[in-house]
Amino acid sequence: MIGAFPAPDAARSCPRAKGCQEYFGYHSLTVAFMIIADEFVISIFQMRNPFLIGDRVYLRAVEPEDAPIVAACNNDPSVRVSFFTHTPLSVALSAKRIESYYQPGADYIPFVICLMELDEGAGITALHRVDLVSHAAVFSVCISKPEHWGKGYGGEATRLMLKYAFDILNMHRIQLHVWTGNTAGIRAYENAGFTREGCLREAMAHDGRYCDFLVMGMLESEWRARNPASSAIVVDRDAHRE
Repeated sequence: MIGAFPAPDAARSCPRAKGCQEYFGYHSLTVAFMIIADEFVISIFQMRNPFLIGDRVYLRAVEPEDAPIVAACNNDPSVRVSFFTHTPLSVALSAKRIESYYQPGADYIPFVICLMELDEGAGITALHRVDLVSHAAVFSVCISKPEHWGKGYGGEATRLMLKYAFDILNMHRIQLHVWTGNTAGIRAYENAGFTREGCLREAMAHDGRYCDFLVMGMLESEWRARNPASSAIVVDRDAHRE
């Protein structure tokens, strides 16, 4: 299930949650999932201010109390090695910056990646340099705790963000830059549908050497070809305009 909040039918459409009952509110959402396996298992998740909802993660606005997550994405040596950050970021400065997010006309739209199972913030994903004229933006995703790597959380957050970009913001193109040494990240982006478009040779210095970065991109038409259900919605919407 991937959808934007509020979406009253979102839970009913999830193949893993048949016959569930939803309780929607503006500031919190409790969803009872009835999972069909060997037996019925009912799990209740308390989601705080959800904006985009997936199967195992949901995305919400970044709050000042999320400053440690933002700082970890910048500071943790095991995390920042792929982002080439070179200056530490304090939790206090992170909290101050967060207060300036979401201002009218802002071209940076970040979200906290929250794990439903634990109701825990696991990282940050964002659209940068959002251009409402050219309908283009730059994408990033960062899982801030290594123990959450390799579990598909980043991939699900990426799919949520692409749906948000193309279905809600009406973007035409989403691109990203990734270090060629980040093979796991490149594989995940390709699995999400991004295409290698070019190479920025020796674009950044790291550990005493210059490193290449790939430019990867996705067009709206490519995303809709991979997501025919969303394409059907667009066709139906356009039909009503005639």
